[in-house]
Amino acid sequence: MNRQLVHHLTITENTADVFSLQFSEDGTVLAAGCDDGAVRIFDTTTGALLFTMGTADASALAITGVRFRPAGSGEGRAKNVLLAASAGGVVQHWHYPSRKVLSKFVERDNQVYGLDYRSDGAQFGTTGKDRAVRVYDEGTGKLVVEMTTGLSRGAPGHSNRVFSLKYDPDSGNTVVTGGWDNTVQVWDVRTGYATHNIFGPHIAGDSLDVANGRVVTG
Repeated sequence: MNRQLVHHLTITENTADVFSLQFSEDGTVLAAGCDDGAVRIFDTTTGALLFTMGTADASALAITGVRFRPAGSGEGRAKNVLLAASAGGVVQHWHYPSRKVLSKFVERDNQVYGLDYRSDGAQFGTTGKDRAVRVYDEGTGKLVVEMTTGLSRGAPGHSNRVFSLKYDPDSGNTVVTGGWDNTVQVWDVRTGYATHNIFGPHIAGDSLDVANGRVVTG
């Protein structure tokens, strides 16, 4: 049996609980959304803390979702941009090397738990407490579509909080979500409805992925 040596790195500089993680596309840094309202960026080679954005305050609401903007997502756009969402409904674009907020908006009366970029970076989606799935244009920041229901009883939309959202990398029009209602819903951005669902997975965090026509949940 072949055995592969795996390098394990323990990051010790993080002082808060983590709600969401994502590696940069080149794998050199790791972003962590934390319960103290801060986003921390770590070096994946050394484990060193490179940048901290946000309040890092025990009274702040948690950062529940983080996503790096895909490279090459529009000529002239700033590089090294991170999208972050909080339990307060705040969605922010950070230029993390300078720790500057590039844009910010609030989804009123909502707690945003999950978010993701389309593979080309032209859109991003959010979801959360109010069960809606919202898709935004990355260039203008305008809402493209808000999705709440399905086309049939087999895909009625969500009936409880939604904690995870993922674009299908093979289809820029397909968004997959999961949450407390024990379903994974598959949405079509073009029609604005859920097309079908998978019953069973109980998802309570940023723990859903899509690849090669398969869905993985945690």
